[in-house]
Amino acid sequence: MRPEAFLSSAGPWNRGRLRTVPAILAVVLLAGQAQAGVGTHIYTNSAHGSSMSGVDRASLDERFRGTGYLQYSRGNCAHCHEQHASIDGAASGANPVLVFNDDTGTSAPGALSSAASRTLCSDCHDGDPVSPNVVEQLEKQYAHPTYQEYNSHTMSKLEMRDGGMVFRPEQYGGRRHAECVDCHEPHTLSYWNDAIPNPFPGSSTHEYRGASPAASRDNNLVSGVLRGAWGVRHTNEPFWGAMNGVTFETFVEVESRHDAGTGDPVPMREYNICYKCHSYYALNEPDGVLAINGPSGQLITDQAMEFSKNNRSAHPVREGLLYQTASIAKGLAPLSGEFGAQCKSPWTNYGEQTMYCSDCHGADTETTGTGAAKGPHGSTRRFMLKGDKQYWPANADGTLFSLNRLSSDATRESDAGQLFCLNCHDIYNGGNWTHAAHAQHDDNGYQPASGPGGGTGGNHDIYCVACHAVVPHGVRRSRLIVYRDDPVPYRFEMNSGGTLINLVALQGFRVEPDRRNYSAANCWSEVSGCHRHGNSGGYEDR
Repeated sequence: MRPEAFLSSAGPWNRGRLRTVPAILAVVLLAGQAQAGVGTHIYTNSAHGSSMSGVDRASLDERFRGTGYLQYSRGNCAHCHEQHASIDGAASGANPVLVFNDDTGTSAPGALSSAASRTLCSDCHDGDPVSPNVVEQLEKQYAHPTYQEYNSHTMSKLEMRDGGMVFRPEQYGGRRHAECVDCHEPHTLSYWNDAIPNPFPGSSTHEYRGASPAASRDNNLVSGVLRGAWGVRHTNEPFWGAMNGVTFETFVEVESRHDAGTGDPVPMREYNICYKCHSYYALNEPDGVLAINGPSGQLITDQAMEFSKNNRSAHPVREGLLYQTASIAKGLAPLSGEFGAQCKSPWTNYGEQTMYCSDCHGADTETTGTGAAKGPHGSTRRFMLKGDKQYWPANADGTLFSLNRLSSDATRESDAGQLFCLNCHDIYNGGNWTHAAHAQHDDNGYQPASGPGGGTGGNHDIYCVACHAVVPHGVRRSRLIVYRDDPVPYRFEMNSGGTLINLVALQGFRVEPDRRNYSAANCWSEVSGCHRHGNSGGYEDR
């Protein structure tokens, strides 16, 4: 297609200046999309470039309206790019790629954005003229820091250069930023495309594929709104706590990279975009845990390490659980007899299915039916947890979730309505536990202060975090099990009168391959009240 085809045929003359986008701008855009390997999904087929529903500044600026002198057609490049001081002689100054507004200010996460800190995207995506309102999500307490840094992104394959380059070469502070275009390529994103069905049915930003193994494994393919953005992937599989040996490569879309071993195209998956900030690629922390608290008050961790196939357990963001190389039980399963199914719909193709990061993280209002913006822009909930239940590891009152509270008549209803895990896992139903280990420990108390590590604390309920990692992405042991000598933040510590109490109960664990017949021999614990299981050996790595 000729570059002129992207230009407005109605560009009028005014005060001696031509009101059309220079052909070179269109050539640059086309070249960028060609390098990005997006095939037919170029600008005119994108959400912004559509002549039917694309970008239009007419409602924002009277000069773009029918009575004004800038009568660019809908979807024209000039609705975002101002060239050669063509708007009343006002140049865009130092703005990159000649965008309209000067977005060089910053604001703290959760603070209302000022005119200086709002991005070009905010001009439209604040509910007027484009709905839903993304800006209101970014102004919530727990949000990606979109307004804190400007002009740090590398948006397209064109900007990455042919050989690819890192996000930014500086240390941690410079390599993690979340401008809109870090996740969204504005010239190629779409509401749907040939490879991926319409990603906006119901209350989700994507839809789940069929029950066949091949389809289920593709549940994490990038959705249309992320189409065209570049991502990173590790070329060797991470090992727990040893991220300094992992190498990463950058890539864009399925056509631009092929697997060295098989020659097959490498598809872009949602986690590839998240890894740009949430992995060693940006964090540069060898053991996978930074000494820096994130917005939710918890130490920042490396998700590439947590979702590694070398771990014995992980939520299936990268691969279905059958493909965890170190897994023994290979995931959960629907159980018959005394115990029911351990997962709710649509998680019914056990072991094969993959999932999105945005299955768990997004706006707190996604399921309210109010038409709110979807995706992990911002939330009023810690960790941007979404769904009908949005709290972990403690409820809205700050009380830790426990087996005792989930089975008690007095607290079951309130806690079951808040515990995030219950969005997908039906662990207690009709008065019965769906897992033998939970059933055996129900209504018990334990005294972690009496175990290794000292401290004070007395008798406690069987908290979820007594056995399971606080960061539930994935760990090196089966069933997201954590040990007493594991590091924070995977191990939970409670502050009691200024004394930190290690609440973890276990020192050893081995999974039952049949997934149900657990006994005291499966665990080793010296914590009082936790049956004082002995050390019979054969436990998973410490």
